[in-house]
Amino acid sequence: MSKNNYSNSKLLMNPSLILIERILGLTDRDPSSPTFGCSDRYFWNYKLHDVANARFQETALYFILVAQLCDEAARPALLETAKAVILFWANNRHRDGSVNEIYHYERSFCATSMSTQAVAGAWLKMDNPPDIDLINTGDWLLNHNNKEVANQMAGACLALERIAKITGENRFLEGAHNKFKSIQRNQLTNGCFGEYGGSDIGYATITMSLLFEYHHLTGESDVLNAIRKC
Repeated sequence: MSKNNYSNSKLLMNPSLILIERILGLTDRDPSSPTFGCSDRYFWNYKLHDVANARFQETALYFILVAQLCDEAARPALLETAKAVILFWANNRHRDGSVNEIYHYERSFCATSMSTQAVAGAWLKMDNPPDIDLINTGDWLLNHNNKEVANQMAGACLALERIAKITGENRFLEGAHNKFKSIQRNQLTNGCFGEYGGSDIGYATITMSLLFEYHHLTGESDVLNAIRKC
């Protein structure tokens, strides 16, 4: 089988692989660069942003997951890239553990929730994860909410559950459960997860995906029931 045919056959089996080159292109992979591991190309390459959007660091989980689908020879580079992405995220947090999405000192609940769940998810899947401290980020998420926006709350819920797995701290388990209960209380009468008081099918798919990962870790029947209603 020719190289091209082999590549095409891999893509047919795993369509997600078609995104590898594009997502790798978002990431600064030069170890000598001060922005090594940054996946916000608009920041590190184009210089269009003054702040690196932490949400781009969610690529860490993608690299870990896709490494399992790639040829063995490609895996070490993907795993090292994931590690660099995690470290850039960790080193660009505020002292309180929160991160920015758009502007300096923003401390975005959305970006902190979503990037943390991805970084912690990647960390848990690594045989040799980088040495980072997630406790301050976990504590920040414990003390902040955006109850009108279910997908962001689901991100925080999953992030706290994953941090609990990493740190062994029970308060993060309780915090994750409380975030879910808030989501459940605000679920709309039509079953959809609420976004600013209304239904949003697109965001609902994100919420369901995050809550299913939370259910996978906890096995809580209430979580699965809420997903089924949606």
